[in-house]
Amino acid sequence: MNLIEILIIVFKNLQRRKLRSFLTILGIIIGTAVFVAIFNLGKAMEKSIAYSLEKSLGSDIITILPVQMGRKLQFAFARTATFSESDVERIKKIDGVENVYGVFYHNLPVRYKREEYGLNVYGIYGIDSWKKIEAERIGIKYGRFIEKEGEVILGFRASTEFFKENIKVGDKIQILNKTFRVVGILNEAGGMLSNFDRAVFISIKDFKKIYETNNQLSHIVIKVRNDYDIEEVGKKVYELLLYLRREREGRETFTIVTPSFYRSIVSETLSTLSLFLLSIAFVSILVGSVGISNTMFTAVMERTKEIGILKAIGARNRDILKIFLFESAIIGLIGSIIGCIIGILLSLGLQYIVTSYMSSTIFRAGIENFFTIEYTSIGIALLIGFLSGTLAGYFPAKRASKLEAIEALRYE
Repeated sequence: MNLIEILIIVFKNLQRRKLRSFLTILGIIIGTAVFVAIFNLGKAMEKSIAYSLEKSLGSDIITILPVQMGRKLQFAFARTATFSESDVERIKKIDGVENVYGVFYHNLPVRYKREEYGLNVYGIYGIDSWKKIEAERIGIKYGRFIEKEGEVILGFRASTEFFKENIKVGDKIQILNKTFRVVGILNEAGGMLSNFDRAVFISIKDFKKIYETNNQLSHIVIKVRNDYDIEEVGKKVYELLLYLRREREGRETFTIVTPSFYRSIVSETLSTLSLFLLSIAFVSILVGSVGISNTMFTAVMERTKEIGILKAIGARNRDILKIFLFESAIIGLIGSIIGCIIGILLSLGLQYIVTSYMSSTIFRAGIENFFTIEYTSIGIALLIGFLSGTLAGYFPAKRASKLEAIEALRYE
């Protein structure tokens, strides 16, 4: 028997058993649909989260945190650190560093008129660099940046949420009984910089007048020149701090956060989640494969006499093997094709839900910009469906091919 004759028999058998064939491939359909949807949405989310982080944190910004933090967000609280003002001065001299500032912050009582709330107060070391960096990242909504001592800038929500009356430019507030004049209010930052929205900013000189810092800083922020590789500059900063602090690689008490750092965190976190969800899809495909195998064993029993007739008119063992093997493979392939179509529609539906109800504007824009149908997922899904159908049908096909013609013709 040639290939065309075999395929004609296969499709006639599938057409005669439409309902059974559909029920058989249901598990494959569900599994591949879930696989395609999760794969596509996972890739879009990975890109969009990295995009939103880059938009909020800046693609040319390095942040140095006083804690050892692994790529899987494992914090080594036993080895925390602080920085000094001299660290900022040494970092300034690194080739490729455009601006750098340090911050010391503490929750302090802030009084406006007769009300008082505890807010995070940031003392800025390198106020000119802070103006240049944050003017670009966040920007001023009202007023201007700090120019001299005794002036204060508020985060957007710090000026609107905590006191009965909104704080305006020109108003005076008290921080630990020292009076400051409000000269500016920042734009709402949101996202990864949302802590800025509820904070108060003063110069480090003013901060030292109301609270003892011991010349320590909580973290350092660096802006890298456009014509320099941010990862290379980050490496130089890392090596400098290791030297200044006399620490060894792998035992450092700080973390250099660059774009590649948070991209790797996003990738690892979403990969773990996607792996869990994809495992559910593979279970469904496995159940579908068992269904195919069960259906094919039943088909062998029902078509025993037909097998005997085919062998009587000249069909060889390998021809019978091919008929049943092709039949199960086509069932798997058809199931995966239908599943891919449903998976694409499901992906588009999930994209609509995410973009409609996600609160973060930047994240929502990222999903819209980066959502695409990954052809890799379709190729993998089709291959999985085809292979699962082929493997599920192998043993029933083998059994059918070994039936003796005379015994098969006697079967009732």
